[in-house]
Amino acid sequence: DIRSVPDISIFLGEKLQCMIIEMRKERGRMVLSRKAALAQTRRENQQKTLADIQTGQILEATIMSLQPFGAFADIGGVDGLIHISDLAHERLKNASDAVKVGDVVRVKVMRIDRTQKPPRIAWSRKEVMDDPMVGKFESLQMGESVSGRVTKLTEFGAFVELSPGVEGLVHISEISHDRIFSADKVLKVDQIVTAKILSIDLARRRVSLSIKALLDRPAPTFSANKDDRQNAKPAREDDPAMRKLRLKFGAANSLKGGLS
Repeated sequence: DIRSVPDISIFLGEKLQCMIIEMRKERGRMVLSRKAALAQTRRENQQKTLADIQTGQILEATIMSLQPFGAFADIGGVDGLIHISDLAHERLKNASDAVKVGDVVRVKVMRIDRTQKPPRIAWSRKEVMDDPMVGKFESLQMGESVSGRVTKLTEFGAFVELSPGVEGLVHISEISHDRIFSADKVLKVDQIVTAKILSIDLARRRVSLSIKALLDRPAPTFSANKDDRQNAKPAREDDPAMRKLRLKFGAANSLKGGLS
């Protein structure tokens, strides 16, 4: 085969088209190659496929090999790369989390670089797949209260997982009515919190949350106000001379020069 075959027993009982690559009549010996036959067929199909393929087309491709950065797939003798970021809508650690060698998948032709020999082609599998995140984000409503788990703390706030694959950000200014300088002073990873949805950006997959919007604002505290000063006990007893001063210069407790 032109790809790695871990278990050749899958070919038992199958009829295979092969090419003779060695023959020794005097010994009655002949060596065949199915790989050579497949490679020749690929070469014959390659030129026609390259002439027909266009950006934006949706085709069926066979996964030929897996790499740390994605998967190579073949369509009629032409290989192209499906980058790991184009294998699925969700973030993948390994290409094998989405496909395996031999899988036949639908792909969209994203780019063709015909200046390279052979031409370099980029496929995308996720472009022809429904995005499961769309439904999850559309189920959220601005202004509603949601609960989630704190997944990460940063200098600018906390990320909260609302459902698998959907996270929202609580900016540090939206954690508490009190001024805080570090999110980890109030929250910790894996803590369950309830927050209000402030905004939803479906295109950028972003949700803004506020914890303090669901908390009662603490009562303001002030130093002694005007009423307190008026009710305070005079520093000097209200004798006749003091009363005359008050009548001359103004209302009680409002004398100039610091007199009271």
